[in-house]
Amino acid sequence: LTALKAFSGPGPVVRDGYATAGDGGQALYAYSSSPCSLGSGAGDGGYQVQAATARGGGCWIAQDGGQGLDVRVWGAVADGATWTAEASTSSTTVLVDAVTDGALAVGQELIVAASGIPSGVTITAIGPGTGSALYTLTLSAPLSIAAGGARSAGKTDQTAALNAALSRSAFLGAVVIPSTPYGFYVSSGPVVVNANLKGESYKALASGVTYAVTGSSWVRCNASAPACVQIGGSYSPKISSVIIAGDGTPTTNVGLNFAGGINVVLDSVFVVNFDTCMALGPVGIGLHAYQVSMAACHTHFLVNDGWPEAEFIGGRWGSTNDYSASDFVYQKRTTAEGGGGGPNTLTLNGINFVTGGSMGCALRWGAWGGSGGVQSETKIVNNHFEWHSDTIGVTQGIICSDSTVPLIQGLFFSNNVGGSFAPFTGTITTGTTALTATGTSTIAPGQIVVGPGIPVNTSIVSGSSGTYTLSNAATATETAVAMNAEPPLFNLDPATGLSQFYFTNNSLGCGSIAIAPNPAINDVHFSHNTGCNSASFISSGVGTNRLFLDGNNWGGYLTLAGSWAQLSSVGDYVGTTLSNSATGNVMILAAGNPSSFSGNTSANVLANATGPAPSGLITLRGVNLNATGDTIIPVTLPAGYSNYIVSGLYVTAPSAVPSSSVKIGLYTASSQGGQSLLSGGQVGLTAITTTTQGASGNTYAPAFTAPSPSCNGANIYFNVGTANGAPLTATITFQIRPL
Repeated sequence: LTALKAFSGPGPVVRDGYATAGDGGQALYAYSSSPCSLGSGAGDGGYQVQAATARGGGCWIAQDGGQGLDVRVWGAVADGATWTAEASTSSTTVLVDAVTDGALAVGQELIVAASGIPSGVTITAIGPGTGSALYTLTLSAPLSIAAGGARSAGKTDQTAALNAALSRSAFLGAVVIPSTPYGFYVSSGPVVVNANLKGESYKALASGVTYAVTGSSWVRCNASAPACVQIGGSYSPKISSVIIAGDGTPTTNVGLNFAGGINVVLDSVFVVNFDTCMALGPVGIGLHAYQVSMAACHTHFLVNDGWPEAEFIGGRWGSTNDYSASDFVYQKRTTAEGGGGGPNTLTLNGINFVTGGSMGCALRWGAWGGSGGVQSETKIVNNHFEWHSDTIGVTQGIICSDSTVPLIQGLFFSNNVGGSFAPFTGTITTGTTALTATGTSTIAPGQIVVGPGIPVNTSIVSGSSGTYTLSNAATATETAVAMNAEPPLFNLDPATGLSQFYFTNNSLGCGSIAIAPNPAINDVHFSHNTGCNSASFISSGVGTNRLFLDGNNWGGYLTLAGSWAQLSSVGDYVGTTLSNSATGNVMILAAGNPSSFSGNTSANVLANATGPAPSGLITLRGVNLNATGDTIIPVTLPAGYSNYIVSGLYVTAPSAVPSSSVKIGLYTASSQGGQSLLSGGQVGLTAITTTTQGASGNTYAPAFTAPSPSCNGANIYFNVGTANGAPLTATITFQIRPL
């Protein structure tokens, strides 16, 4: 720099370095007779350098050829050093017998990424060595190391030089972070990006709470810096192939902070070891992030405070044996916003979410204290949720909210996979919380326990060696229960309503699904999902709630309750028990597994205690008809009508069965046996007619009606079975409507 200022020859000219030749600050300069536009004519020492008086004044201007300029052109330094201890020590004095990869300097802070170094230890003095030692280092705090131990040190704060470079990026193709062993150290950040910042090399690796990025293009931030790198308020800033890493144990700092910006682009960026790895908003709009990865985020991976229009495509969030964070995504709104304010239009696509440690909640909504804007449209698609911990807390889940959030609207959760069940066997007695368990699965506090007599979202509170205490008392004695190491799908506050929820095509291990908010459930859809061990949908009685279930595989138990404007379950498989006391406009088609309606069970396939009468076509598929007894299928009818018409009853068998072997009856009491075809309290049955369907089976079609005052508000029962000792698996279809 000094030589260029004094140079009086013709241009263009190559400056060999900033402070010394070969220090990385080389650049090609062209001469301009006009004064430098920066620094009141003095330039900035990087992009513009004031020409010598002997040259006639003017300005040397760096030429980047559209490729950008290295930050070292402005004097940024990444000259850490690796040194080896001569002898073991536990004091502030260390004898050093070798120094590589740089030079030692007073003020250097030891890099915490090196194992065993506490935060904030610096070199306070460098003296001559004794014996074979080259140097004697004096440190600001004691350091316990063994002989031969290698440690690294980073130079002093580079914030000013980096910001000087980035403030000129609007004039250049880019500002370039070169690949260096130790990165560029920032302790008084943030480093502010308003245009294009790119790296030369991207070699991110995180394993647990450690990371290795040596030889990459990286910025390293002290834990005391409130933000390491910050997006400013400009249009279309971009960061690519850069690693943003934190030193020490963070408390409240942010790795990449968005203080504004419009249509920001991130490409191949790795953020590691901060309290919050990335924070959006509350001002700014538009983010396009490709292959962005994060790890060692102590509290939050991503905080979205009112930011609209952000999409993340690809990347890995978390690492094996990572810290126990609060959440992957925390959506909140803390300020008054304009009409386009968020959070809204957030897309997470193709990301591998790895907890490593326990995770408070994968996707969280909370701190809803602001006003205005549109809070809608969150797309969680094509992701993998990988849960490695068995210590998920009882208050945690995959989707959570707090009491400040009145509504989650427009959540599209589809084509996501991950998680697995970890079953065990155990016993529990009615009214108790003491569980005795056996099996080989890892059992730990926080895991969800499911069973017919176990309340929804019951978890293990404490215990070990086969004896555990549950969070809720059993409602019935159980001799075989199951545990799921995964969290529940929802942990929503009762004050949070749901609107336009779409959960489709997911295979996602979760302990349970439970929705029972006080506000309305408006257009909530579950379609073709599998992996959750139980599900419970309970309307608060608003009467306008609408829920649609279609083709889901509920591994254990499905509970439907409360008053609904519309509730339908079409083609859902229930592994163990369907509990249905829902009222209103309720339709259940092919609910339950094939055994749900076999034997003289009382599984309720259609329940309407109040409201309009059920009507239309009802189909029950996969019903096992008893070989020797009767299959009783109850239908609860509403009060308010004096007569019903039940007609069009069809029983279709998968193989040819003589019509004389099938019994079909309609009763007003479940105790009516119906062993003969037209007796036992049948109501208004006519003779059976048979239609042969060849090899595909027979359809038995008794055309009958059941107009009877005794049916008013009562149960009626279909009694279907075989008389020749041969069981059937059949499809039953019927119609029912009031007169």
